[in-house]
Amino acid sequence: MTPHIYWLRHTPTYTKPPFTAAIFAVVDTRRSLRLRPLPDRQRYRPPDTEADPSDTMVHGVAASGAATSKRSNSGGKVSALVQSHPVVVFSKTYCGYCLQVKQLLRQLGVKAKVVELDDMADGVALQRSLAAATGQRTVPSVWIGGKHIGGNDKTQALHARGQLEPLIAAATARTSTPVSRAGSGAGEAGAGTGAAPTKATTPASFVKDTVRGSPVVVFSKSSCPYCRRTKTLLRQLGVNASVVELDKRADGRAIQDALASLSGQRTVPNVFIGGEHIGGNDATQALHRSGKLAGKLAAAGVEISS
Repeated sequence: MTPHIYWLRHTPTYTKPPFTAAIFAVVDTRRSLRLRPLPDRQRYRPPDTEADPSDTMVHGVAASGAATSKRSNSGGKVSALVQSHPVVVFSKTYCGYCLQVKQLLRQLGVKAKVVELDDMADGVALQRSLAAATGQRTVPSVWIGGKHIGGNDKTQALHARGQLEPLIAAATARTSTPVSRAGSGAGEAGAGTGAAPTKATTPASFVKDTVRGSPVVVFSKSSCPYCRRTKTLLRQLGVNASVVELDKRADGRAIQDALASLSGQRTVPNVFIGGEHIGGNDATQALHRSGKLAGKLAAAGVEISS
């Protein structure tokens, strides 16, 4: 007989040792449990729908057919939108690239049909239909004349090359819904006008016309300190330059894009003398220090004060 069993039997007042009491407690607890069988597994059904006895699968043929029908309806909605409006932008309200495209179109005076997917109940389905139709799931998704253009980068690139407005004009001619445009006159150089280029005047042609029309042109921004230095230098030399303040114009961004494409320089100031691209403030100041700036101004027919 083991010492433990002997101790249990021959102790006058039987008390369970602490570890034995714990064992008995576990055994008693297990005996008191009454395990109930789980109910039969019920097939999942979406809320607020009635069960169909003919259905034997949760995500079977019926669910697949409903999804196909939903995609088809969304695809039809996308097609109807892009065919009935000359310019359509599928967008999201919080998307920075969408804001850039919408701002560009507003600067051009184009009242596009904007579809904010995040504000629509079927926005996710519409975005899937767009991805299936174009291969592009991201936004913005820009359509002109029923043709998919692409996102922000492609739209901005078309605008910089002067090809965006002709596309919009052709789309407007083909559709019955007119595109309202702001402004009827071509933009003039200087800070006093905010008119956008007309159909006949693209940003690229505006830059070329401005450079050809004035011997000294400075594309500037009123908030730029380097622009102020360049303009101060020219004033000190007595040069009456034609200054285009891009931040004061509705089409300033578009003109800056055109400048980047034509001159290879996107920053301001962007200085032209006699139709020749000089560069920015550093290049202009360097020419002045070397004495070559006066020669270029003289060649352009500009007299400077001594």
